[in-house]
Amino acid sequence: MSLRKQWSVLGTSAACAFGLCVLLSTACRGDGIAQPAGGPAGGGATGGTGGTGGTGGTGGAGGDGGDGGAGGATCDGKEVTIEQITNAKAAGAVGKGTPVRVKGAVAMSHKFLVSQSNAGNCLWGVFVSAPGLTETKEYSGVMVLSYGVPAVIPPGGNKAYCPKLSNYYEGDPLPGDAIPDDVKPGDTLDITGVADSFLLAACANEMNGSKVPQTQIAFTCAVTRTGTAPVPTPHAFTDAAEVAKLGSTTDADFHNAWGGVKVRVSNAKPVPQPNPAPMGMGEVVVGDFGVIKLQDSNVEIGDKIYYRGYDKNACYGAPVFSDVNMTFNAIDGFHYLSYCTWGLQPNGKCSDFDPKSEDCGGLTCP
Repeated sequence: MSLRKQWSVLGTSAACAFGLCVLLSTACRGDGIAQPAGGPAGGGATGGTGGTGGTGGTGGAGGDGGDGGAGGATCDGKEVTIEQITNAKAAGAVGKGTPVRVKGAVAMSHKFLVSQSNAGNCLWGVFVSAPGLTETKEYSGVMVLSYGVPAVIPPGGNKAYCPKLSNYYEGDPLPGDAIPDDVKPGDTLDITGVADSFLLAACANEMNGSKVPQTQIAFTCAVTRTGTAPVPTPHAFTDAAEVAKLGSTTDADFHNAWGGVKVRVSNAKPVPQPNPAPMGMGEVVVGDFGVIKLQDSNVEIGDKIYYRGYDKNACYGAPVFSDVNMTFNAIDGFHYLSYCTWGLQPNGKCSDFDPKSEDCGGLTCP
């Protein structure tokens, strides 16, 4: 598939590619997914003690943006390393808008819906790491993005949804993007796309909105699975000042180095939040949109990667933690710009939290 075809799914003229012509502010927390006629559009956060709550979620960074690129080129690019995309000071670094090809990247997450635009464009993503690492490090990770088939209105419905990744019915559309639907941590991938970064223009008007974009490989036209490799251990931040930087709105050096990288925070206590459940009482660990906030840093932990409101398998629900006085021994997550807020996004509530979500029990999650 040509890069031009990848860009054309934006539903706007090719001249608008990389021109922010489609606004991705209507992004989803797994809610903007195709439902059977009459089905629910997905739930909100699990509220812990006092019931459940939440009203859906907001999306994260994702790529309509950029400036330049090879709009008429075939699916090919300059062979580079991940660090040459993420680190502007690296030898051989490439600029935003450069078609690139990365070989042997290690998948670090499952595939997830990054956003559904107002125009119905469905953007899918996966986090990858540089190969050959035993522990993640600065500039070693990046999010890969690819547009798939547009959202459709199911029979009998009046709202368009992106395809599902699970719990779909015979005849339902599949995502149709370049990223394999069943990609999992440890898969090695050859990736062709465009070096890019993205920050919603709306962030400039958001209270505490980020001033720093997230680096990414956008408009990905080919992802080939070539084998498997060990998954590197997340780098652990132990210094309180470093942990606080995860939520900074202005620290470009930190976000450029660690954006897209899976990292770990330890001995973290949650901020008790108002119960988001309808008529909910008291305070809870997991607030609206499935967000956990950490004390002393106010870093937000989200559920964007694994939450799927259409799938009642507990693996895909919001996390459950009922004790507002608890301490997390560790939380692993990708450093990610969710809408306008930098924070962490775990790959799974049963694998990336210690202790794990209270509803994991004997679950074996993918």
